[in-house]
Amino acid sequence: MQTYIRLLILCLTMVLLGISGHVHADDTRFHLTLPLQGTAEASLRQRELILTAMGAKFRADGSPTELMTATLEDGKHVTITHARDRDTNALSFVVQCIGGEGGAEALCQDIARRYRK
Repeated sequence: MQTYIRLLILCLTMVLLGISGHVHADDTRFHLTLPLQGTAEASLRQRELILTAMGAKFRADGSPTELMTATLEDGKHVTITHARDRDTNALSFVVQCIGGEGGAEALCQDIARRYRK
């Protein structure tokens, strides 16, 4: 159990360090966890389609812990990583959004709304 927690903390730290070069002082951060819908691959593909429809450009230089990193035209950033529940061992995805003036929470909530459709 502790190994999973340490791995999750390490992954999230690396994500934050990986995107810190693209963050401005007035940016806000927001994250939420979304369950799988079907297989992990199908769920990740669905998120990719959602971000593509929103006009996101994907970065290939993300860290190995990041499943997907994208930047929207307005400068907001989205990073998707995976996490396992330590009690149930269920896999889920952590969506982290970064944007200015409270835009991070709105962006994450919009992604979640589209994903749940």
